[in-house]
Amino acid sequence: MNVTSSLVPIRVDVSSDDKTLRLVETMLFDPTCWPIPLSVPLSLSVEDNVQLFANMILSDCETNGMGRTIRHFTGRLELWTESLQAKLEHQLRQQLWRVVDGYVPKVTTTRAISIRLVLHGITIEEDFLWDPQVPLSVLDFSEDMAKELKLPDEAVVSIATVILEQIHGLAMDTSADRSMVTPPRKGAWLMETKDYISTIAHIVGQHRPKSH
Repeated sequence: MNVTSSLVPIRVDVSSDDKTLRLVETMLFDPTCWPIPLSVPLSLSVEDNVQLFANMILSDCETNGMGRTIRHFTGRLELWTESLQAKLEHQLRQQLWRVVDGYVPKVTTTRAISIRLVLHGITIEEDFLWDPQVPLSVLDFSEDMAKELKLPDEAVVSIATVILEQIHGLAMDTSADRSMVTPPRKGAWLMETKDYISTIAHIVGQHRPKSH
């Protein structure tokens, strides 16, 4: 029985017109649960989902790592352009229509999986074979791994995404992660981006000259 997952990885990889920005993102999509339910005419409801997903991806990328000081938010990136939106929609449209037409491939063979992640300061380096015939879903496996490592719920999505990308044969970044190969230095440690921004803002606030 194949219970790998009903989730499908949707990958976008777009660059800005001037090539100064590259956006690579994979989202897990459940074909049985469209954010905007499919209806007649089908083309309009699919297009509504395309635009929704494109907006969600850009919004998430703009606010990822954003912090907050006492007075305002910091670290937001301004990524939106009409061209970037159009490129995202083009790639999403192709993949979502394949899902609608039932062209999602069924995984029936064993796949080699390699996990290289740093989540909340914990390094995950795992290599194993994934057998789709084993009665264990990707989400269940990811939940068990996150629980074993005492990671929060959002880590489950990161682990599941990496596994499903490889199960479905998506190209992976095989370059070395510097945070995993560089020896740790005394007095230095990995910090989450939000914590880092908050800490810097606090330090700057403490050293501002006091008004008289």
